[in-house]
Amino acid sequence: MARLGRGQSSSCAHPALDLYTSVDGRLVDVASLEFEVLDLSSASPGTAPRLVTARRALDPTRGCPDGARLARGHYAAAWTAPGDEPLGTHEIRWHFRLAPGAPERTFVEEFEVVSSAPELPGAGYCTVADLRAEGVTPRQASDDRLRALIEEASQTIDRLTGWWFEPRWRRLRVDGRGTPSLEPPAPPIRLERVRIYGYELSLREEAFYVRGAPVGPGFDGPLIRRTRGLFPRERGSVELEGVFGYTEQDGTDLGRTPLAIRRACVLLVIRLLPLLGDVDAVDDARNRWRILSERTRDQSYTLAPLRREGELTGDVAIDDILARYARPAGLGAA
Repeated sequence: MARLGRGQSSSCAHPALDLYTSVDGRLVDVASLEFEVLDLSSASPGTAPRLVTARRALDPTRGCPDGARLARGHYAAAWTAPGDEPLGTHEIRWHFRLAPGAPERTFVEEFEVVSSAPELPGAGYCTVADLRAEGVTPRQASDDRLRALIEEASQTIDRLTGWWFEPRWRRLRVDGRGTPSLEPPAPPIRLERVRIYGYELSLREEAFYVRGAPVGPGFDGPLIRRTRGLFPRERGSVELEGVFGYTEQDGTDLGRTPLAIRRACVLLVIRLLPLLGDVDAVDDARNRWRILSERTRDQSYTLAPLRREGELTGDVAIDDILARYARPAGLGAA
């Protein structure tokens, strides 16, 4: 989930609020584009959210900084969070037409307004609201500290699993294998360009088959296959450009961060909650899961070994999740 600090702007230079538009899996430009912002944080059940910014038109035909177009089918909202904006979950609603007179389409995405501009890149796989819902109090950790821990936990998940779990625009260089197919280092959500030795292939004429995201049941790894010709057998000979990331189906084109990954992020943050100076609390948070047996009368307990072969964090509750989402060995390197 994206986030903006009070007084911070989403813009071409900092596209915190952005939109990808596509048709049949390909990014395409739009003819008209508008957005509006609503506040969900103060809405009670059964009531409509507060309108923060009424529908505002952007120019999708002009590139940044004069217009809103970052690249083909990729746009940035020009919006600044008011200095007194309520903190918490908000929503941006995009309205666009693919051609003049075409039916209007709408895409909705949540983001978070925070007290100060985030210093770390990215937004993380869970939110402060998720942690508050699990019982983490402001006395245990401030919102700013939780956001820093969320970022740390999300980066840990990326490192341990070998890929990422949100849509990200990437230009990836991979190795050909002398076959019609290759395995990219992350699931393609929208494949925009394929180049071999710098020569761009026609996605339509080549009739590429893509197994990517949002993933559904039975997904066993990303795949890109040509119906005509082979990818050359040479290191770094193929360049892929588009939107990549392991997301799951939620009814939208880009998908969402898998709910289990969101849960793993929450668990990792809770493990990181104790201050390093509180040695007993740190020890308890890091070793509680290891307790095999405990006798409270004389305060003795038995711990499992710290790590065993194949474990990721050593915490069974977290590792059981991450192991299911780990990148298969041998996929193409970027």
